[in-house]
Amino acid sequence: CEERADRGGNKNSSYQYKRHQPEMEQNLQQSKKVQRVDEGMADALREMAAAVTTLTKKENDNSISTKNVIDTLQAIPDIDEDLLLDACDFLEDEKKARMFLALDHTLRKKWLMRKLRP
Repeated sequence: CEERADRGGNKNSSYQYKRHQPEMEQNLQQSKKVQRVDEGMADALREMAAAVTTLTKKENDNSISTKNVIDTLQAIPDIDEDLLLDACDFLEDEKKARMFLALDHTLRKKWLMRKLRP
């Protein structure tokens, strides 16, 4: 039988060490596991932040300036006010605004007339 240490801890102090050793190892392993999880979460958050930054920058680079669309509309020769205002409403759709801006300046009024005055 193993001897246990008395209240003073003088006898068989290695018994106490051995008894607490698995507990300490378990705590150390849990601490390392928590640290790995924390590092993984930090890495994931950094990646997400980078992705959001990239998407925001890309969105800003691709967005169409309302001022650019209006300036282009107003540059069309002989456009009446009603057509201009209807075109402003129509070109709120970004896809349509992109198409409008991509067209040659000689075709823009004709395209608008087809879309707005069928």
